[in-house]
Amino acid sequence: MPVPQAAPHSFHAYVSANAAAQAVGKFGAQFLAGVGAAWTGTGAAATPFASSIYCLNDTVFSTLTAADTKKVPFSTTGTVTAVTAITFPAGTQIFGLWSAVTLTSGAVMIYYA
Repeated sequence: MPVPQAAPHSFHAYVSANAAAQAVGKFGAQFLAGVGAAWTGTGAAATPFASSIYCLNDTVFSTLTAADTKKVPFSTTGTVTAVTAITFPAGTQIFGLWSAVTLTSGAVMIYYA
């Protein structure tokens, strides 16, 4: 029988407590494809954050925003602007805790945290 856990009290505790479930997409996923296709997560049950993004086709992002803006190097807003000029090949999986994704081209599966 699993040991009951106290409710997470911080962002880090939430991520740590759900790490195993996030890794396998237990909380669901969403398909996103095409020019300008966008997804946003707030961390609420109805709009969870993303724990990973899997590129189904060669993909270029116009927006890739971290859920915790303090954890993104070289950014004050949390948006990783350095990736907008990169084509991620099909089969690439990007791990992290993401709150917004917009595509320039390609197709991805967004796995919920």
